[in-house]
Amino acid sequence: MRAVGHTPRPVVAVRPSRGAVDSPRRSRGVPRGIALLAVAALTVSCGGSDGGSPDAGEETSAQWPLVAAPEPPAAPEPADALVAAANEAMAAAGFRARGAAVGFDSGEQEMLVSAEGTVHITITSPELAEPGEMVCRDGVVYTSVPLHAARLRQAGEAVTVPADLEGHFIGSPVGGDCRVLWEIPAEAVPDPGYDRADASPPTRALVVSDERGEPLEIHHVAAEGDPLLLRVERPVDSASGPAGETEFLDHGEAGSPRVPADSAVVSPEEFRNLLEGG
Repeated sequence: MRAVGHTPRPVVAVRPSRGAVDSPRRSRGVPRGIALLAVAALTVSCGGSDGGSPDAGEETSAQWPLVAAPEPPAAPEPADALVAAANEAMAAAGFRARGAAVGFDSGEQEMLVSAEGTVHITITSPELAEPGEMVCRDGVVYTSVPLHAARLRQAGEAVTVPADLEGHFIGSPVGGDCRVLWEIPAEAVPDPGYDRADASPPTRALVVSDERGEPLEIHHVAAEGDPLLLRVERPVDSASGPAGETEFLDHGEAGSPRVPADSAVVSPEEFRNLLEGG
């Protein structure tokens, strides 16, 4: 979140390049996943983009073995190909997801993503008098004023929101593709040790690990049919979200998120001026 006057934490506001993975234990470069939107929208809502993110890498792995046999089976898909296939399947279908919210104790968030690419998040928490909303569309992030004010207060700012700003959103262009806020990161690699062949439906695991090889995120994608993302498991608290699970559901049936009307959107500068004037 970028508070008025200072920046408590960084954010990735643009989509990194998609490179192949050269090691099954490559450390993750930036926080990603469903929880990132809660951080990203609040960070940029009063100050714009912080710029790009570290490059995911351009090299191509050449370490996938072929099995010598009279009729050899196909070589395993490179990790980046499976990640890309899962992300494309999710983007084409649209979906809903729900899990723990970032930055709010006992908070929950629900994400709705349309096949057109619009992302809508609703956050509920005992700290919020009403559900907070965030929307990303065409490279612009919109944060509801009450939610942003709550985050400013968490950062130690004394904020009194003028009554005529209630029901408004702060719109901030961040560039890039809103998919970066939910898609499986390029650093994720297959790990059969976390596959769930006996689940219904069975799933394959794509794992993001830290520099010690410990899993930070385990992305479970459908092993049959389209490789749709079904669940993200976080064994421990990390920059991308609290420990726990995020469930992905309603693939192809999520509908279209609501986008704020132009008349209900103010710029970061207008918001700051109205706060200072109030």
